[in-house]
Amino acid sequence: MIEHLKLQDDWFPNYLFRGQSKVEWTLKPSILRILDEFGITRELGLKYEKTIFREFKIKVHHYPKIKPEDFKTGNVVLLNSIMQHYGAPTRLLDWTASPFIALYFAVCSNFDDHAGVFIFNQSTLGTLMNNPSYTEDSDLLYKNEQDSDHISAIMTNYETMRYSFQQGSFTVGADISKDHYLLLYNAMKTKINKNNTLLCKLIISKNLKLEFLSRLRKMNIKPDILFPDLEGFSASLFDLLKLRAWQTSKSKLS
Repeated sequence: MIEHLKLQDDWFPNYLFRGQSKVEWTLKPSILRILDEFGITRELGLKYEKTIFREFKIKVHHYPKIKPEDFKTGNVVLLNSIMQHYGAPTRLLDWTASPFIALYFAVCSNFDDHAGVFIFNQSTLGTLMNNPSYTEDSDLLYKNEQDSDHISAIMTNYETMRYSFQQGSFTVGADISKDHYLLLYNAMKTKINKNNTLLCKLIISKNLKLEFLSRLRKMNIKPDILFPDLEGFSASLFDLLKLRAWQTSKSKLS
């Protein structure tokens, strides 16, 4: 993948990657997927989002993994990243600085479907959008609602082992109703051409998924590393079983 894109090691900090196990999936945050499923308008979606945010902020302190001090600042980006981490619906979309981690998420499931890896240049986006790459701006999610094509690539100071191992970042769009690929394309379309890799999507054949999964495992890119808890360890055993079965089946055919 790196050779195909002609990316150099010193360029890596400029790029973010996202792997998706079905090639037809677009870049929709979890909250947008729900709104689209039920045909909810942007205006009503914003009301729902603020209700979910308020519910999370009021009640989440009852759960032992949450540190109360995380909520004292009122930082919207921080609180949304905590929600995203624990699986609540948000307008954030996960990315990684590692092409190999993105490839893992592309090939780890849905083995009957082709996969996709999205790539974009976050440095170019930051320049065009006049965004910092690291922000604690509490109003970032809402201050640009009238600028419907505004999108940011952000990090958060909510550090966990999972985010650290996955080298995670987010994109966040000012318009809750727009797919992030559309927003990224609109932001960078004046700079995109056939000679650069500012925004692209690689298609991974379903026939290569288990082969890539096997190679990534040898590189120690596997669930118990990316998800350093009991669930990640269990998922790693699931992958191991799939790969052993695949290798046995392949040897019988040869």
